[in-house]
Amino acid sequence: MATTSVDTELFRLRAFVESLIDQGEVEIHDELVPLTKMAGHLDGNEKAVLFRKAGPEGVEVVGNLLGNRARIGLAFGMDRADVPEEISRRIRTKQPVVEIASDAAPVHEVVLTGDQADLTSLPVHLQHEMDGGPYISASIDYARDPDTGLANAGIRRMMLRGATEAGVDLTAPSDLQVILRKFQERREHLPVSYVVGVASHRSAISIPEAAR
Repeated sequence: MATTSVDTELFRLRAFVESLIDQGEVEIHDELVPLTKMAGHLDGNEKAVLFRKAGPEGVEVVGNLLGNRARIGLAFGMDRADVPEEISRRIRTKQPVVEIASDAAPVHEVVLTGDQADLTSLPVHLQHEMDGGPYISASIDYARDPDTGLANAGIRRMMLRGATEAGVDLTAPSDLQVILRKFQERREHLPVSYVVGVASHRSAISIPEAAR
């Protein structure tokens, strides 16, 4: 798989948000908004919502991006009526894998390792009353089946347990659970990577091996 030169700016979430702002599709909050108050601004809102200063960290957070079909169409760069056929076409057609060199990847612009890697520095909050802790709602995990060599990707809620520890639900049946059991039978650790904010974050946090 050859390293390819790619204009990563074309795929930035920030660029998409800015295009929506130009079209009047975004409600913007410049004031400091507590994480616990964000849902109230998102619920039932026809527009996407951009928080300039969310939580105690004062970070930028955007929600409701794909809250209507028109914005889904804009994300694909086409009329919303053409989106279902385009999705079907892409599913039918094997997409090429593009590898980007680490020094050119936006996700590696900032890399924190060792004692600097701190999951609690992310804007994460308690989402539901009965949750056992604060969750990252949409982490993407990548693992490889040791028998077939095929890669598997899944989207899971990730509960923070500390600066370098988090957990996911592998009690419910899933492909990742099957892969984990294969490694357990071999008495081996499961190599797995979790990606958070794949389109919006410009930093990567690497958790020490002992905490994985």
